Amino acid sequence: MKRHKILSLALTVLIMLPSFAFSNGQAVKAEEITASNTGVNSSATTNISAEKSTTQVNNSIPFRDANGKIIGYTLTNGTSAQSNNTTTGKHLLGASDQTMQGIDVYSGTDVTDWNAVKNAGVTAVYIKLTEGLTYNNPKAQEQYNGAKSAGLKVGAYHFGRSNSADSEYAHFAAEASKYKWDLKPVLDYEPDQNPDYNYISQFMSKNPNLVFYSFHSIADNTGLPLNKIWIAEPIDAQGSKYVYTGTTKGYAGIQYLWYGNMTGLNGDVDKDIFSYDVLASPALQSLLSIDSPTSNGAVSDSVNVTGWSLSNFGTKQITVSLDGQGVGNATLKQARSDIEAKYPEYNDANSGFSYTLDLSNTTYGNHTITVTALEYDGTTISQSVNVVKNDTTISQAALGVSYKTHVQNFGWLASVMNGAEAGTSGQGLRMEALNINLVNAPADAHIQYQAHVQNIGWQDWVSDGQEVGTDGKGFRVEAMKIKLQNMPGYSIQYRAYVQNIGWQDWVSDGQEAGTNGQGLRVEKLQIRLVKISDNSTVGVSYQGHVQNVGWQDPVENGQIAGTEGQDLRVEALKINLKNAPANAHIKYQSHVQNIGWQNWVSDGTEVGTDGKGLRVEAIKLQLENMPGYSVQYRAHVQNIGWQDWVSDGQEAGTDGKGLRVEAIEIRIVKTANN
Repeated sequence: MKRHKILSLALTVLIMLPSFAFSNGQAVKAEEITASNTGVNSSATTNISAEKSTTQVNNSIPFRDANGKIIGYTLTNGTSAQSNNTTTGKHLLGASDQTMQGIDVYSGTDVTDWNAVKNAGVTAVYIKLTEGLTYNNPKAQEQYNGAKSAGLKVGAYHFGRSNSADSEYAHFAAEASKYKWDLKPVLDYEPDQNPDYNYISQFMSKNPNLVFYSFHSIADNTGLPLNKIWIAEPIDAQGSKYVYTGTTKGYAGIQYLWYGNMTGLNGDVDKDIFSYDVLASPALQSLLSIDSPTSNGAVSDSVNVTGWSLSNFGTKQITVSLDGQGVGNATLKQARSDIEAKYPEYNDANSGFSYTLDLSNTTYGNHTITVTALEYDGTTISQSVNVVKNDTTISQAALGVSYKTHVQNFGWLASVMNGAEAGTSGQGLRMEALNINLVNAPADAHIQYQAHVQNIGWQDWVSDGQEVGTDGKGFRVEAMKIKLQNMPGYSIQYRAYVQNIGWQDWVSDGQEAGTNGQGLRVEKLQIRLVKISDNSTVGVSYQGHVQNVGWQDPVENGQIAGTEGQDLRVEALKINLKNAPANAHIKYQSHVQNIGWQNWVSDGTEVGTDGKGLRVEAIKLQLENMPGYSVQYRAHVQNIGWQDWVSDGQEAGTDGKGLRVEAIEIRIVKTANN
């Protein structure tokens, strides 16, 4: 715009950021008429039946079709243009398009009466809002209020300074988001030297609805379609001649006059003609959707998270989180023609995103995947989906337990089995109800359970898939008890993850898990069915030496040695077989901080260190002279949690990452050939 041209002696460049597509899906068509003395080949012009108005308005004369509709303007500068023997040019925006007379203003524009400006024929006003990385127009609010009070359509523009396109656009969008605009936002780019086309390209990439304004010397080199260009073809500074030398077909608008006079303001002003279909737009809300994975869908160790995002100012970043912890940023601007067809007003053919999520180190059970879109105006929008990771190594015919939970904000989650986590992690959401079933159990076997519920207390016992808790009342489950009926030789074990406490210890067979009288919600739980050991059953006993605790009591057959949720390191271990053949042995070694892998030891010998404050980082276990049996084990690791089960000499934990093992579980299982 000419204000900055005077200051910088540079060409004028504008970029507009519209936020919706044409209503009819077609580019605006235009015509151009000149006379022979303009320097433009008169044989290339198009003849249109039209007539001139006898009234000159705002240094221009309306140009009408045969039915009297204004389809453009004859651009003049009064008698001075004729006295200089220059021929006027007619810029037409298309016989089928509505047009708006407009002006653009900045902090130096002195508007005294916005109603007078409107009465002079103006319907659209663009206000300079920001410049570079930090500048804000001090008169923007005043100009916005005045134009809006007069019933004018108002838009904003940013004056670019060739800094980071991303940072400048974010600055502009953050300010623009404070107002309700009638017209699409604009970037005014007037470089002091040669145009920076990389800057232009990067700025355009921030929003698929960007429109570019420039003289032909710049606009023609961008490769943009005409319907994304607002072209500057003004009368020159002295008003002595009209400088237009190119076509106007299909342009979004034309800046046809600098130094124009108008009632309602002191001094001069830039004058424009806009296509209503191209520039006027409603406010658009942000939209975000996850297409995959689906709600309560089963997932494996690798999940492709896909979806789409639409917004008024453009999506800057999409973050993917798992159970409340950020894991990475999605790839943006992927083709989604289906979304473009469904929401044409956003004019965005590349709204898709994708991210490959690694679940190989996550526990079995329910998990929540959340995507959060950050827009360039600083606002965010999020959406979540719950999924279930099942242990596919468990036989479908195996005896076990299945259970599912009803969770605040999500409802019923997918069922999980045999020790997998049910509920949500890291989101602070209450469990509201649950049901439990035995799987492949004897016909007369049953599982019974009851819950302690907010405002209710202990409910009655229910069994075999019946619901306990409440659904639709918003009450938290605070504790539970579970027991078996007609299942000799088996025990039901369970534990709760409680608000402000974390995972409690395992309890069994009718004992209370959770809290009673403390008003704390249960957020998730684990349940497992275990065979009770007798004197003839082969098993394993083990104990851990833990930071600040010392040697714990021994535990057996899949129970936890160590701690969870306390950030304490395991420093040493002792492991023994139970009821094993006389010549059978269990061997084990550990990877220790500052030491590395220690030598193998066996049968109750200490591995790790005691009294040195060094963390165990990984372990390996093996059986000797135990055909038909396998030793399985897993570690709870700092920043990771429970890893998957491994067996027979494989590594549990991490090597070279400096992460502490915080707990361990070990079990002896019969192999398929025994």
